[in-house]
Amino acid sequence: MNNKNYHLIKTSNEIDEWIKEAEEAGEVAVDTETNSLDPHQADLVGVSLCSKIGKACYIPIGHKSSKCIDKNIVIKKLKPLLEDPSVKKDWSKY
Repeated sequence: MNNKNYHLIKTSNEIDEWIKEAEEAGEVAVDTETNSLDPHQADLVGVSLCSKIGKACYIPIGHKSSKCIDKNIVIKKLKPLLEDPSVKKDWSKY
């Protein structure tokens, strides 16, 4: 594994670069991290995106021990991508 292809998103502007890459690729794998396996109790703590094998990012949202990006900002930025029918979504591909 080459760690330089796995990125921790530190600013909301970096999310835009990953969205653009996903739109250009026409597909994106999405994974969410929560603090519980119970969907009725779980809070979102992060989102991972991958538009090609071997390259991905992680967007921290609700971690207590690290700097996070505001959840509302992340959702606002990702919503158009996730609702775009021209971009194929895979929730477990990469």
